[in-house]
Amino acid sequence: LFCSSEDGNITVIAGSAFGGGSAVNWHCSLDPTHHVREEWASDFGVSWVGGDGMDLALDNVKRALAMHTEGVEHNPANSALLRGCRRLGYPAEVAPQQGYPVGPWDGGLCGLGYKAGDRQGVKGSVLTDAASTGNFKYITEAFVERILVDGGRAVGLIGDINGRPFRVTATTVVCAAGSLHSPLLLRRSGLRNPHIGKNLRLHPVSLIHGIFDEKMELYRGAPMTTVSRVVENLDGKGYGSKLEIPLVHPFAMGTLVPFLGDPVDLKRVLLNIDRTMAIIVLNRDSGSGHVAEDSRHWPRVSYNVSKKDAKHIVEGLVCAAKIMVAAGARELRWPGDAQQPAFKVGPLGVSDPRFVTWLQKLRTLGLQKTMTNLFSAHQMGTCRMAGSSQLGATKPTGETWEVRDLFVSDTSTFPTPSGSNPMPTCAAVAFNVAQEVIARLRNGHASRL
Repeated sequence: LFCSSEDGNITVIAGSAFGGGSAVNWHCSLDPTHHVREEWASDFGVSWVGGDGMDLALDNVKRALAMHTEGVEHNPANSALLRGCRRLGYPAEVAPQQGYPVGPWDGGLCGLGYKAGDRQGVKGSVLTDAASTGNFKYITEAFVERILVDGGRAVGLIGDINGRPFRVTATTVVCAAGSLHSPLLLRRSGLRNPHIGKNLRLHPVSLIHGIFDEKMELYRGAPMTTVSRVVENLDGKGYGSKLEIPLVHPFAMGTLVPFLGDPVDLKRVLLNIDRTMAIIVLNRDSGSGHVAEDSRHWPRVSYNVSKKDAKHIVEGLVCAAKIMVAAGARELRWPGDAQQPAFKVGPLGVSDPRFVTWLQKLRTLGLQKTMTNLFSAHQMGTCRMAGSSQLGATKPTGETWEVRDLFVSDTSTFPTPSGSNPMPTCAAVAFNVAQEVIARLRNGHASRL
């Protein structure tokens, strides 16, 4: 699913396939930081996140999803990130990976969903495990119109498959349609908690790229195997940005090359795509937006990047530029504003006064609305968990405050953004919700969470 915010300022990318976001996930699996866990527990009353409950959940999902750091191979771009950070004294580390992809990488399509390997995504792991029990059935290409509620309890759902209606009866319903569609389904089902559809966080992303003498081939190898946390905590509260390496197919990279008025120069840059490296700045956003539904049941996203978040993104871009220069880039380009010319790296590297001036201009220009390329691959918060209905749409167990036996189990439950690739955090929430559902089905009553 691709859509843009109502003002066209940010492109939103969401998984819309069997397996959800994990079908196109880039395998990078970072735990929630202590800042995130403390914030959710203290500010929103989700106490299990702050203690052993989250530890237990993470341990279980890491085993189930085969998250690991052993044997991770870096492509040239990820190796360059490590090299540049080492030379600057910046922190950098191997990013834990999900599953064990195998086979040749020469297709260059891993960033669009890699299919070969062991326990890749939830389709190749936990959904396969569920299917092996003989008790798991799934329906694809289905649209759920609404959840059925009787006497304040969820009792099933209705929808259609390519125009053919269907109905499911159930004692428990778990909604996991993601932060764009879960709130829309709850609204269509009659829920009215004011937090439904609000508090949308997007992890807005910008990027900067550099041309190297060596081949980078940003479209080959495992994506996003490294991360730098050098600007992760810019306010002392865990808000800032992570620096990571995307996996970008040449056709996509071509769309990110800014035209600066010289067609010959543009051709030269495009011909150097195989020597181009990009670093993304993934921001943990403090600002928020909301999602609503149009007449076709499609999500309409309203979101503005706050001034604080914009500043954090720019500081991330500055550090990313320094990392590439230290790693050996000979030219830098920022696709955020045509007023920022390309920078040709000199022998002085990061100490070059020209480079210092170039970075200062980058800070001065900042993020220009509708001109700077911003993306979101992580949507969160639109049915957030909280200890009361005044703070959130769902309980710490994932059950909605308004309808009993109706649970939400996806990133929409996040009280605030995870600040990192959210697969482990989302899976941990799903594990916690599953324990409550199991207890409910076995014992017929809720836990005390």
